[in-house]
Amino acid sequence: MPPTVLMDALQSVRRRVKFLGVAYGVGLAVAAAVALLLFTIFADYLLNLPAWPRVVLFLGSLACIAYIIGRWVWMPAAAKLSLSDVAGKLEAAFPQFDDRLRSTVDFVNGNVEYGSDVMQRRVMSEAAEMASRLDLGRAVVVKPVWYSASAASAAVLFVLILALAVNPLYTKIALARLLNPFGAPSWPKRVQIAMVGDVPTRVPVGQRFDVRMRLTKGDRASARALVNYQLDGGPVQQEYMTRGPDGTYVASLDAKSDPAKAAGVMKVWMTSGDDQRDLAPITVLPRLALTRVEASITPPAYVGDAAKPVTINLAEGPAITAAGSQIALKVAFNKTLAGDTAVKLQPLTEKAKLPEMTWARVGDSAMVGKWLAGESFRFHVLATDADGFQNSGLEEYEVIVRPDQQPTVQIENPRRNEDRTPVAVVPLQGVAEDDYGINTMKLVVDRLGDKKHWEVELVRNASPVQGVEWNRVEGAGDRLRFRSTYQWDLSKLDSEGLKPGDVLEYFLQVQDNYSLNNQTHAPVPSGKLRINIVSQEQFTDLVTGDMRQVADAIKQVFTKQSRTKEETGDLAKDTEKKPQLDAADKTVAERIGSQQGTSAAQTKQIASKLDAIKQRMEENKSQANELKQLAGDVKDLLNNAAENPMKDAAQQIASAAQQNDPAKRSETFKG
Repeated sequence: MPPTVLMDALQSVRRRVKFLGVAYGVGLAVAAAVALLLFTIFADYLLNLPAWPRVVLFLGSLACIAYIIGRWVWMPAAAKLSLSDVAGKLEAAFPQFDDRLRSTVDFVNGNVEYGSDVMQRRVMSEAAEMASRLDLGRAVVVKPVWYSASAASAAVLFVLILALAVNPLYTKIALARLLNPFGAPSWPKRVQIAMVGDVPTRVPVGQRFDVRMRLTKGDRASARALVNYQLDGGPVQQEYMTRGPDGTYVASLDAKSDPAKAAGVMKVWMTSGDDQRDLAPITVLPRLALTRVEASITPPAYVGDAAKPVTINLAEGPAITAAGSQIALKVAFNKTLAGDTAVKLQPLTEKAKLPEMTWARVGDSAMVGKWLAGESFRFHVLATDADGFQNSGLEEYEVIVRPDQQPTVQIENPRRNEDRTPVAVVPLQGVAEDDYGINTMKLVVDRLGDKKHWEVELVRNASPVQGVEWNRVEGAGDRLRFRSTYQWDLSKLDSEGLKPGDVLEYFLQVQDNYSLNNQTHAPVPSGKLRINIVSQEQFTDLVTGDMRQVADAIKQVFTKQSRTKEETGDLAKDTEKKPQLDAADKTVAERIGSQQGTSAAQTKQIASKLDAIKQRMEENKSQANELKQLAGDVKDLLNNAAENPMKDAAQQIASAAQQNDPAKRSETFKG
C-alpha cells in the first residue's frame, strides 16, 4: 500500500472518529433533554409548582441540556484531531505498528528531518504493508454511539407513546406551563373534593357541628382527608376526617370563641391530596343563657296582709304559693330574643300539665309569663334568640302550689277539766294556726243538763273583740300562729246564773280567711273540756284538801332538811382535823350539797303550788279569806327559805369541800 493510500485511510478513520463522537454527544443530549424535560413536567405535575419555581426548574433543565450539548456535541465537533493523534490511537489499538504510523505521518508531512531517505521509505513501506493486512476501522469503538443513539431513540419513542397515551389536555397544559409559565392553566387535580350537606355560617359557642365531604375524584380506601380550622387569626389546628363505609368523610368540630370577644370567626378548610375546599367563615356567637328567673307572686285577696306581692329568685329555691295566686314569671337572657313566642316552659315529666299562660316582652332580652296558680310543677325554660339558637334548658325550676290548709286550734289553759264556782273568772287561753290567717274565733259552751248553748265571739273579721287579747306568736314552718287570752266570767254566761251541779262543756272554734271562687272552709273545733260548777263551800273543801297535801310535802322537805343538817354536822366532825378532804369525804360533801339543792328546788315547787291555790281562790272569788291569807304567807316564807338560807347552804357546802384550812372548813360546815 503506497503511503498516500495509508494517509487516505488515516483521514477516513479521523473523519469517522469525529462523526461518531458528535453522534454520541447528540444521542446523549437528546436522551438527557427528554429526561430533564419529562422530570420538569412531572415535578410540576406532582407538586403543582407556582410560576416562579416552575421557571427556575425549567431554566435549570435547559442549563443542564446546554451543558451536555456543549460538553458532548460542540466540543467533539470543534476539536482538531490531527493525523498524528489518529496514528497514535491506532498504534495503541494495534501494538505491532510500533510507532511506524506516526513516523509515516511525520515523514509524509515533512515534519521530521532526521533519518535517511532509505530508512524513511522503508518505515513507510512497512507501515503500509502492515496496514494493508489490518482493518483499521476496528480500532474505532462504535458501541457507545449505538448506546447513545438507542437511548435517544428510546427517549423519543417514549415521548411519542406518552403523548399518545396521555389525555391531550395534559399535553397542552404541560407545554403551556413550560412555554408560558405566568399565564398557563393549572393542572387537572388528581383529587376532587365535593361537599356533602351544608355547614352553618353562624354557630353558638360550645356547639359541635359536622363537616362532611366526598372525593368525587381520587377516592380510595387509603385516601386521607384533613380538616383545618383557625379561630380569629390564631394558630391553625388540624384533625383527620373519618371515612365512613359509604365513602363520606366526616369531622366534628367544636365551635370555640375568645371569652373576651362578643363573637369570633372560625376559618375552616379541607384538604385531601392536591385539592382544597375553603368553607365560608363561621361566626361563633355567645350561647343563649338565662341570667335570671324570678317569680312575682300576688296571693289571693283573702290572704290579707300576706297578699302583698313577693319576688322569689327561682335559682335559689322553689316558689311556694297558695292556689289562686297570680304568678308573673320573668325570665331574662344574655341575648336578644327572637320574638313574642320565643319563650316556653317545658315540664320535667310528660304527665305534668302546664297552666295557660300569657307572655309579654319586657325589653329585647326578657319576657314575662302570667298565669293563675293551680297545680305544682317543675319545668325547664326554653328560648330562641334572634340568631335562631336555643338555650340548653338544663336548669330546673319549681313552683309549688299549696291548697289553702285547714286551721287548727287548741286550748292551752285550762289544760284539764276543772271545778269552778258559779262566779268564777276562767283565764281562757287558746292557740290557733293557719297558713294565711284566722278570720273568726268563738268560745262554744253547752250545759249538759238542759242542753243550753252559748257562743261567745272572741275574734271577728281577723280582729279581736273587746276584752280579748289577740297576738301573733312564733310558729313552726310557714304557718301563722296566734294566741288569744280571754277572762271568761262564768257569772255573765247565764242571766239566771249557774247553779252548783251544772256541767259546762266548752271548746274553741276557728275559721280561716279562705275565700276563693265563693268557697270557704268549714269551722274547725278544738278539743272539748268540762267545768263542774260547785258551791263556795265545796270549793273551800277542795282547797282545804289541796292545802293538806301541801302541808305533807312541807313536812317531808323539813324531814330531809333535818337529816341533811345532821349529816353536815357529822362531816364537819370527821374532817375537823384533816388538812384536806380525801376522795370519800368529797363524795359525801357533794352528796350533801346535792341533797341541799334538791330540798331548795322542792321548796320552790311547793311555793308555786301555794301560789296556784291562791290564784284559783281569787279566780273563783272564794270567801275563805283565812285560807287565802295562809296560802300567801306560807308561799312567801317558802320562797324566802329556798332563795336565801337553803340556797346559801348548798353553796357553802360546795365551798367548804374545796378549802384546805380545817378551822375555816369546820366553821363553814357548822354555819
